[in-house]
Amino acid sequence: MKSIIVGGRGSRLFFGDDVSGIGPLSSKISGVEVFFMEQSKLLSFLESKKSVEIFSRFNEMSIHAPFIDVCYGDDDKTFSLLSDLKRAYKLLGAKRIVFHPALFSDLSILDGCGMNVLVENMDIHKDKFIRWEEFSDIFKKHDFGLCLDIAHASSISYKVLDGLVSNLSDRIGELHVSHLVDAKHTPMYKMDAEVMKHFGFLSDIGKPLVIENMDSDTALIEKEVDFLQKF
Repeated sequence: MKSIIVGGRGSRLFFGDDVSGIGPLSSKISGVEVFFMEQSKLLSFLESKKSVEIFSRFNEMSIHAPFIDVCYGDDDKTFSLLSDLKRAYKLLGAKRIVFHPALFSDLSILDGCGMNVLVENMDIHKDKFIRWEEFSDIFKKHDFGLCLDIAHASSISYKVLDGLVSNLSDRIGELHVSHLVDAKHTPMYKMDAEVMKHFGFLSDIGKPLVIENMDSDTALIEKEVDFLQKF
């Protein structure tokens, strides 16, 4: 059975006291990637015992580090943020933490941080951290893995996506699974067959698939889970 994880907007369902609607979904997924989009969300989580209780039911937890209004540098603010992330990492029993490498002045800041670090490939709007050769150079210097965002890669070209899959399969720690339509992450089940043929590798890649789209409705997320399980 594939490891399917809810991330993106869907991960917000698991915050707060009213989680009555996630029962059927919980039985179908392996876990959650907790998206701390802003640092404030991370701080709120660390103050909430209820959230920790909710997430403790899953075997597969990962974290997406803040990427809105944040820059990671060699400074006290960054090291305080990394300390808070490590606290959340331990509370959740997380197996991975994902960072956007474009936000870093120097990736060596993450060396020896005590977490399983994955760096994510960027989309067509960035001019770095796109192609497999760039990540190969990073992995020669740092003991990181790759969070392969298939929507980001295919927004540039399917050749870029194929390069990442073909050359860095041993470094892929998880995949963010969605498709970009008008710059928005949309579910895979909405793609037509002609587009879908470029993603055949998902059927047997054997790495956690993190649903990353704009859905926050449990029924729609469940539909994507079912689609990926049968893919």
